[in-house]
This record gives sequence, structure tokens and C-alpha cells, in this order.
Amino acid sequence: MINILIVDDSKRKSKSIVDFVKGILAGSEYNIDLAMSVNTASKKCTDTSYDLVVLDLLLPINENSNPEKTGGLRFLNNINNRKEIKQPKNLIGLTSFEDIASTLTEDFHKSGYIISNYSTDSENWKNPLQSILCRLTPRPPQHWSFQIPTLALTLLIIAILALELTTNITITPTARMLIYLFSSLVVGLSVGESSKSFFRFKLKGFLFSTTSTAAVTLGTLLTLNSISTNNIPIGVFILKTEDTPTLAASDYEFVPKIQGSANRSEVFISDNQLIVVFPNHQEHARIEVFGPDGFKHELNLKYTPNRIQTITLND
Repeated sequence: MINILIVDDSKRKSKSIVDFVKGILAGSEYNIDLAMSVNTASKKCTDTSYDLVVLDLLLPINENSNPEKTGGLRFLNNINNRKEIKQPKNLIGLTSFEDIASTLTEDFHKSGYIISNYSTDSENWKNPLQSILCRLTPRPPQHWSFQIPTLALTLLIIAILALELTTNITITPTARMLIYLFSSLVVGLSVGESSKSFFRFKLKGFLFSTTSTAAVTLGTLLTLNSISTNNIPIGVFILKTEDTPTLAASDYEFVPKIQGSANRSEVFISDNQLIVVFPNHQEHARIEVFGPDGFKHELNLKYTPNRIQTITLND
């Protein structure tokens, strides 16, 4: 329940404030009390703890007295100095008189409150009031309608990671990167929603956020690692013939052949070794070899991780 007190001796102004407050708090539980003098407002604050007081600054002390320029300040002193009066959580001074506002601004700021200029010709006075009312409005409860499919996606990511870590199944870097980029977007949205639950001490939201973030982070790290190191098939081969244990690889020309829709292999020569980067994470590559005196040979190479292979060239 949001308790609001509007202190103003002008019924027309009070009505405009009440109508605005009701519009902002529609759908929430609230109670609005009215007071037309300093003493009446002080009495109501003694009986009730208010979430917001909207205070006119030109106020009568009693119901039957004339408005005074110090009326708003009198009420401020009452709530600050009289122990029986419950201090409101929020208070905003709302006046049509700029001279009164400028005179009392410093006193209100010292107490942590603000003053806004009220005018029937402008809507600006509503902005600070709306800001306070929005802070008082309870947030809607966290729903799992969005989180359930996202949680399923998170579990799918974890399953993919488990397969890669425990079996020989390998996902190409491009496919893996697309999976985690898409997942990061979806899961990131849910993590943002779940963080609200975390700050409101809902354990489910915290666990969901942690799981989602961990899955995406781990997947991204594995992707970067696979692109840069172990998961790219790179084979190292030493060439020989039946008569020669080791050939100078630099004396030969190696021409990779395109296999179906696969990309062409990349071939490099280093220290008399043939280095082959296999296409699209494939484990096989076909390479034509041209050598001195019209020598021609076709190699069918197979990727074997962490092993230097020896290939025999036949005439």
C-alpha cells in the first residue's frame, strides 16, 4: 500500500495533483489523504507513515486562518523536530510562487527534499513528481515465461560443451561461433531480467544468471582456443622414397586438389617438412606432387593429431 498525503488549501490544485497521481499509480494499491493546513497535515503524519507528501508552500497554519508564506517551512520544521510526527519517505514542495520557492529551496535541500514550480500553463511540475511515484510503484513479479526457453537453450549449450570435452566430436569454429553469438544475445537478455531477481534476493534468478553466463563464457573461450590452436587440423609430413630416407621438400611442387564442395587445402614448406592445413575441419586432403625429371605423384593424406607422419613417394 502506497500512502500519499497532499497538503494544499486550493481544491482545484489538489484535484489536478490527485488526478495525476491516480493516473501514475493505476493498477497499484494506494491511499491518498488530503490536508488544507499545517496543523492538519502534522496530525495526519502523526497517525500515518506516508511514502510521499506533496506540500504547498503558501499554507494556513489552521483551517480557518489565512495562508502564510512560511506555512510550508513550518510543516518542514514540524516533521524534522517533533518526535511524534512520522517523517515521510519522500516530500516535494509544489508552489506557484517563484519567490517563495527560491527562499525555501535551501532549507528543503538540507532535509533531502525538493521544490518544484507549479503552473496550470505547463506540465513540467509533473516530471519530478512522476519520478518519485515510479520509484514507489512495486515492480511486477518475475515471470518464467521468457526464461524457460532460454534455460533450455542454456542446457543445450552445456550439452554441446560436454560432448566436445568428453568425446572426439568436433564442431567447426564457424558453427561454434555462430552458436555462441546467437546464444549470448538471447541469454544476455534473460540474464538482465534475472539480475533483477538477484537484487531482490530471489535465488532462482541468481542461479539462472550464473548458469547462463558461465555457459556462454566457457563456450566463447573454447571457440577462441579452437580457432587459434588445437582444433584446427594441421598435419606435418616428412617425404621419402624407397631409396632416400629424407627428401628436400623444397625441390618439389605441391598442388592441393579441391574435394567436392570443400575448400582447397593450404600447403607450406618448412625445414624439409610438408605442412598441410586441412580444409573446413576435414581429416583428409588430396595433393598432387610434381618433382624433377617429370616426377608426378598424388598424395592422399589423413590428419593425425600430435604426430609427424612419414610419406613414401613412388615413381
